[in-house]
Amino acid sequence: MVLEFANVASVDASVTSSSGSTSVTSLLSGALTTTKNGDALVYAVTTSVDETTWTPASGYTIPANATNARQAVEYAIAGAAGSKSTSLSWGVSAVANGVFLALAPSSSGTPPAAPMNLSAAPVSSSQINLNWTGSSGATSYNVLRSTTNGGPYTQVANGVASTSFSDTGLVASTTYFYVVQACNNNGCSGNSNQTSGTTQASSSNCHGGTQCLKGTLPSSQNYSNTSQVANASSNQTYVARIWIKGSGSVQLYVKNGNWGSTTLATVQCTASSSYTLCSTPSFSVGGSTQLTFILQNSFAGSGTVYLDDAFLGISGGSNVLSNPSFESGSTGWSISNTSTWTIGHF
Repeated sequence: MVLEFANVASVDASVTSSSGSTSVTSLLSGALTTTKNGDALVYAVTTSVDETTWTPASGYTIPANATNARQAVEYAIAGAAGSKSTSLSWGVSAVANGVFLALAPSSSGTPPAAPMNLSAAPVSSSQINLNWTGSSGATSYNVLRSTTNGGPYTQVANGVASTSFSDTGLVASTTYFYVVQACNNNGCSGNSNQTSGTTQASSSNCHGGTQCLKGTLPSSQNYSNTSQVANASSNQTYVARIWIKGSGSVQLYVKNGNWGSTTLATVQCTASSSYTLCSTPSFSVGGSTQLTFILQNSFAGSGTVYLDDAFLGISGGSNVLSNPSFESGSTGWSISNTSTWTIGHF
């Protein structure tokens, strides 16, 4: 069997596979890593007995005249570069061997120009967001990172389809340097401008992540609040709770509906020097399909409290609050007085 592939520049990567001495009806290719976009992925398998039925993997094609009694070839065109694998199946159990190739396309074209205006925005102690201006003709982007100014860089993402990327799992209080490359079927550009960002320090006042709710309580209560309206399941038993630290007291209570007239549960949460969990008694949701979770300055006495990791739901069940740990800022929350209540990194 001879198959001809046009416009092939070179073998980008290859891997062999075998069933050993075991008779099987399918063979996994093993994984290879392509370095170029648009590689042709070709998997050829030879079996120890005659076969009449060959079945390609999803996304792969067995072209006409690409099989005989003991051989078959399937192919697909890869998208972005990266790790690839496939399989091939047949009808009668047989010992099998295979070779999986990535064939790099030849081209008279040129790669896109390097991206421009790369910028970095630290958003937490473990995440930096990147944005850049896209390059004409680019189909994807590679993101490279270093902890050394000027590199060398390590690729942390490839095949990025947009002109933004969130780099997560980083170390607190660490400066990272980034460049981006633009890619298409002709290859990848050189590096963009370098940018850098320093992750935020780990918070000593927040309970879990890097952001939480801070209450700066005046000497006289002003009944200002931070609240969230959440969807609920009717006729269930719920509980509301929040972790609290600092000095002073706040009221945690839950109303039916969207700021309905009935208070379903309430508790006074008093802060101390370390975080403690403040919880309402269990309560019946009744016929409500919405509940309002409220943290309110209802008690006299100045102080500063930190609140984090809120919960509303069936005890031991799912949390119906969105952004309960305030890691996405004020998303999902309403603040009535920003002089008393702020969300941030403290």
